[in-house]
Amino acid sequence: MPITDEHRNDMKTLFADINNKGKKPHGGSAQAACFLERFIEKGVKWVHLDIAGPAMGGQAKGPICADGTGFGTQTLLDYLWKQTK
Repeated sequence: MPITDEHRNDMKTLFADINNKGKKPHGGSAQAACFLERFIEKGVKWVHLDIAGPAMGGQAKGPICADGTGFGTQTLLDYLWKQTK
């Protein structure tokens, strides 16, 4: 996700250390990544997978319960599995 200075500036607030949603009515995936960035030590490789939008739905298939689709989980697990080989 691109994290820009605009995202960082949008988190500034007079009332707290940081504002976790920025200045727009909806936080957005890049703004969420910017928020998480504040908690990652310098030099640590990390990723923000924003799967909240498609994660919930009534049309889940296979071994996944009807309350959650599991979207993105298999892709992440496949990637991690390949990193261990």
